[in-house]
Amino acid sequence: MTLGKPKLYDFLKKLYDRFIFDEVPALSSQLSYSLVLAFFPFLIFVLTLVGYTPLTNERVLSGLVGILPDATYHMVIDITKDILIKRSSTLLSISMLGTLWASSNGISALIIAFNKAYNHAESRHFIMVKSMTIFYTIGLALVIIIIFFLIIFGEVIGKYIFEAAGYSYYFRRIWNIVRYIVSLLFVFIVILMLYYFLPNKKLCFKEVIPGSIFSTIAWVGISLAFSFYINNFTGYTATYGSIGGILILLLWLYWSSVILIMGVELNAVLVEK
Repeated sequence: MTLGKPKLYDFLKKLYDRFIFDEVPALSSQLSYSLVLAFFPFLIFVLTLVGYTPLTNERVLSGLVGILPDATYHMVIDITKDILIKRSSTLLSISMLGTLWASSNGISALIIAFNKAYNHAESRHFIMVKSMTIFYTIGLALVIIIIFFLIIFGEVIGKYIFEAAGYSYYFRRIWNIVRYIVSLLFVFIVILMLYYFLPNKKLCFKEVIPGSIFSTIAWVGISLAFSFYINNFTGYTATYGSIGGILILLLWLYWSSVILIMGVELNAVLVEK
């Protein structure tokens, strides 16, 4: 029974040493900078794709309510709507290529962070890496749309199915829980794919599962907790005015970056064992 403690202590110590040695806070700051530059181009790209689905821009943007604090949510909506309104549809369609390229820079930053976690230099050709980042940017956008589709239309679909089948109110409640679990599963799959394909290291799926589980749970948990804390216990908006929303967005992206990198570091420690 006493063997468990040293093993756990050694594991946590290795993880902490990697946190310091790989400069995770500094790397997370660099990653969050890349992500904030890619955030609005990526959001516009998603909303453009939404135009080809039954979803509406308003419904997709409203899906950010549970993740982003109020001040950041309203800032994101105002900026995004202003961009979409002022740009013509033709110009918007043409500029999607540039938007997609800019959005993929966030994935490029992830590749750098992931390679550092495994102590591997990038040896793949630039065109291959850039093609991969664009592919994953498109894939990520499609997964986000699917998640919003499940969350927004899942209730309506479930209600129709259960009423037609004559099932009770409790079955509808179970369905509401199931659709959120499925959405969470999609988030897990996205992170798993990122951890498996992005690093310049040959891995098997079982080697990236622990970090994927950690990052999925930690990211959802910290997003909800961060949103609740900012909305109820701080005065960023009162103190900083309109810039408060930007500061909160930066903080959220920073902690999201820390979690994503620590998930890879966790996988790297386990691979070493």
